[in-house]
Amino acid sequence: MKHSGSMTILAAVIASALLQDASAQIAPTEWRAAEGGNGHWYTGTTILGDFWTLKAHCESHGGYLVSLTSVQELAWVAGTFAPRYAYVGAYQDLSAKDYSEPTGGWRWVSGEPFVHDPVIQGFDNAAGIQHFGWFNPCCLHVIDDIQLVNLSGVIEWSSDCNGDGVVDYGQILAGSLSDANGNGVPDCCDLGTPCSPIQPADCNGDGVWDILQIERGQLADFNSDGIPDCCTTKTPCVSGEYAVEWKQSRGGNGHWYVRSATPSIFEVARSAAVLSGGHLATLTSEAEWYFVGNINRGEWTLLGGFQPEGSCEPSCDWQWVTGEPWSYAPWTGGQPDDQGGEDVLIFYGYGSVWNDYPIGAYLRYWIEYDADCNNDGVVDFGQIRAGALPDVNLNNIPDGCECLADIFVDGQVNGADLGVVLSQWGLGAGVAGDINRDGIVNGADLTIVLGTWGPCGN
Repeated sequence: MKHSGSMTILAAVIASALLQDASAQIAPTEWRAAEGGNGHWYTGTTILGDFWTLKAHCESHGGYLVSLTSVQELAWVAGTFAPRYAYVGAYQDLSAKDYSEPTGGWRWVSGEPFVHDPVIQGFDNAAGIQHFGWFNPCCLHVIDDIQLVNLSGVIEWSSDCNGDGVVDYGQILAGSLSDANGNGVPDCCDLGTPCSPIQPADCNGDGVWDILQIERGQLADFNSDGIPDCCTTKTPCVSGEYAVEWKQSRGGNGHWYVRSATPSIFEVARSAAVLSGGHLATLTSEAEWYFVGNINRGEWTLLGGFQPEGSCEPSCDWQWVTGEPWSYAPWTGGQPDDQGGEDVLIFYGYGSVWNDYPIGAYLRYWIEYDADCNNDGVVDFGQIRAGALPDVNLNNIPDGCECLADIFVDGQVNGADLGVVLSQWGLGAGVAGDINRDGIVNGADLTIVLGTWGPCGN
């Protein structure tokens, strides 16, 4: 396959294309044996970098840049992730005895045997310095060679350190093996102690571990017991997009994250997130970015970062909607660039990396819920959804933390508020007297007024 132009031109073309590519999913996925697979796990990298940077990144997470040793594996990875502009784990060892151009000296980083045909068909060393394997977007069914530029990559996990016949990474994801230091290797293997995995549950019998579907937001678990709510309530399990908790027991902050159902511009999204009891998501660490990025699955989505009007461009004064310190910012190469006036932060494309984007663009957005108004150490959102805290007006704020019947917002529930309810008796949704938002002003609203009579907060 011929490549034209200089290295600089090619790098610029790839950088531009990466900005436009949002087709891939990055959620870790198993090539299941039941599907003819090898039981290995794969995902896209959450960073861009050159080959050696991505190789080190993958190995620090317990995996390696993907080794595609069969037509079937190549087809599955290409079909599952659509990894345009992504490195694979192939490189040319220029010191090898079998080195020659363009097809000699090639190796997989995993050490597996390197066979050119039929997987490898695109090597031509057209630029004279193309010593690394990649997914060329022109033809994902083969691997091409490329020079050292910044791309994304695909990680593969195959280790089974405890010899139980199951790849460790999947067991870590499912919580059946612990990985406290987050290096992708079970703690028992790091410590040299016996591993005793717990078989993950599959309560709905769909062949996918429940915990993975919960952590991907495909099934709801609002009471945080690790069991899909549909199995608890014995109702049909419907895969969808549900809010996901970053559990403290898994190294998280206990916050909940959900992607909006519909797109909006930034300012409207910002207000909508607050009205729903949360705020636009603020990803202040690599771990938080990785967690939400895996659920995001490559979609272009708004986050809670923005640049105030009048800031020097392109890098000055970026801040979070919450006022949290702007101390972590994994911009992709060449970003932010304020191309055409870009003042809001988005996830984009393969790897869910960061880019600045026009403030008037319509995109779906991530909402983060972190309020704990009753100071019980648990985020209110999950407790409301699990039915542990009442929220009659459905604003994701516990009723005990707000003064529902204070219609005039004067800090008192009194005759003025009672008068509104009585004057609007029997009217439908949208009126102030419908305190519990059930679509009619009636005795239920009157009960709320009388039950909270007096100064708010008493």
